[in-house]
Amino acid sequence: MFTFKNVLCMTALAVTAIAGSNAANATPFPNATASIGINTYASYAPTVTSTTVDLSTYATGHNPVIYSGTGGLASPATPQAVTVASLFNYSTTVGTTVSNAISNFMTFSDGSTGTDVFNLTSVETTAYVGGSNQSIGLYLLGTLSDTTAGLSATATSITLTLNNNNGGPFTFSATLSDPPTTPAVPEPASMLLLGAGLAGLGIARRRKV
Repeated sequence: MFTFKNVLCMTALAVTAIAGSNAANATPFPNATASIGINTYASYAPTVTSTTVDLSTYATGHNPVIYSGTGGLASPATPQAVTVASLFNYSTTVGTTVSNAISNFMTFSDGSTGTDVFNLTSVETTAYVGGSNQSIGLYLLGTLSDTTAGLSATATSITLTLNNNNGGPFTFSATLSDPPTTPAVPEPASMLLLGAGLAGLGIARRRKV
């Protein structure tokens, strides 16, 4: 005998089964690495301020490119084009993470459809040196997916280095890693332990004297 309660239970079971089926069929983006760079002409250099980095303003033919890769972003016979959608925010304080929710931040050409997409979520500063020889190390965290192939969003990181030589135009190099690498940032706890150890050595020397 069907009752309203039975109908509700059957509906709930059907929804659960469909959700479970979709989860089981979701295919993550395969493990991949890629080295990304640009032609370092002055007029095509990244634009960097004290709060933002813009990798998107390049003339045709001078966009960032993948020049080597593995896995889901296999090394191309000729460099693959990389399109950058917008600028992003960063901090000059090492160890600081800034939220950057930018969909389709980078699109990687696969030679035909160009559907490999990196969605940015945050940017952590791993190194910063000011002055005339400015150097900036950034850790971009997000997800990589391929909508055409039906590959689901997979956690991915991009380590990015920006340099200018004696105040000249910025150059940049980047490495994409899926799964993500660990950001190379000095840990506060490690620094405190080092400081405590040095202080202890100083006290011990004074006592001996």
